[in-house]
Amino acid sequence: MEDKVLINLRNRTLVLDIKDFGKGDIQVEELLQVDYANILGDIITFPVIFNRITNIKAEMDNYLREEAFDLKAFEAQLYEEHKKRLVGAGEKATEAAVDMAIKRDPNYKVKQFAFMKLQRQADVLDGLYWSAKMKGKMLESISTKIKPEDFEKEILVDTINSVKITAQKNHFEQKR
Repeated sequence: MEDKVLINLRNRTLVLDIKDFGKGDIQVEELLQVDYANILGDIITFPVIFNRITNIKAEMDNYLREEAFDLKAFEAQLYEEHKKRLVGAGEKATEAAVDMAIKRDPNYKVKQFAFMKLQRQADVLDGLYWSAKMKGKMLESISTKIKPEDFEKEILVDTINSVKITAQKNHFEQKR
């Protein structure tokens, strides 16, 4: 799946063409493990994967903020409705009485539980983000110990971690 995100700067607009993981399932544990059998592929592709995770996290964070705002607006609407109802019934419309009426409102409960479910999803995604960041640091550490000559005979054209890698054949020999 691809998405275009507009970034408005002061005097220009950037259009970022963002790809995510597509419609397939993401095997999180497999994605977060360092592939020692194909360490070069992992080192080369993981920044792209991490960027995809970061973009999904940014999207989720924004969605969560929108839903939090919507929930607060809904609470404000319910506050007014329940306050009017209590006053109309001749009861005292204290903060506590209105608050209790809101919490007992079945529509509020539905919205609140939906928001909690969304918050849990955001927390899971946040965990994925931090785990991926940790893997990135591990790969960065490993990459400082690797020399290009160690991979001269490796094939550098493949799809790894759902990222297509292309390189010229005999790339290292051409540089010598």
